[in-house]
Amino acid sequence: MKKIKKYGFFYALSIVSLFLFIPGVYGENPPIDPAKKADIHRLIKMSGMSAQVDIMSQYILSQYLSLTREKYPGLSPDLVSIMKEKCMEEIRLNLWAPGGFFDRFVPMYDKYFTHQEILALIEFHESPVGKKILSLQPVLVKEGMSIGEQWSKDILMDIIKNVERRLIEEDYMDEKGYFIERAD
Repeated sequence: MKKIKKYGFFYALSIVSLFLFIPGVYGENPPIDPAKKADIHRLIKMSGMSAQVDIMSQYILSQYLSLTREKYPGLSPDLVSIMKEKCMEEIRLNLWAPGGFFDRFVPMYDKYFTHQEILALIEFHESPVGKKILSLQPVLVKEGMSIGEQWSKDILMDIIKNVERRLIEEDYMDEKGYFIERAD
């Protein structure tokens, strides 16, 4: 009977969860009509996705810089500022590069939308309501991220406690918080 330290499971689960959000390479996609591809790019540009990614990139970058400051406490504020500026420049350059972040969305849009539907979405985004959604999207994303972050903080300890309780009940963990490797 092997015992594994209590939080090792949650650490491993966190690492695996990270990989769920990293875009993967899913093999070759069939060629996409160039006109449809151009319209998908147009839709992505006008849909506000770029602004959302910029907000997420800034958040991720701030987390990275926070960790960097902890690891290298002697870094000057000027150097940290330069690192932030250079990282954001690189991210922005790679978003629209061939094979970059947004290019990876084209096969998905192609798979789920006909060319006519892409054109209808473009038309919607050019309408007054579509423009309103686009203008509010950065604010909605930022506020939504705060709501999601607070919600996850509010429920995380309860989730851990309930999962641990269930693991103990089902003999996967002992009362001291060690995992029990079973030979089912």
